[in-house]
Amino acid sequence: MSGRIEVSPEELRRAAADIRSGSEYGGELVARLSQVIETLNAEWEGVSQQRFRTEAEETKAQLMNFIQMMHSMEQELMSIAARFAEADGQ
Repeated sequence: MSGRIEVSPEELRRAAADIRSGSEYGGELVARLSQVIETLNAEWEGVSQQRFRTEAEETKAQLMNFIQMMHSMEQELMSIAARFAEADGQ
């Protein structure tokens, strides 16, 4: 490529929407994970439970970081799409 823009603003917006959908789904997974963790913790005690809870909370934090990264990607794509549209007069 020689510095040409070969992607349309609309394609970027669609990609951003796909990423947003993925991050929303990720949020739903985190909510379900939290429910499972709380349900199990209410019925379980001991070293195994503590280890499980620690690992589950670490996984939850990693998922939240990933969701935040996806949100940032979505915003960046929307910003790029707006700049491309402005440059193209679209």
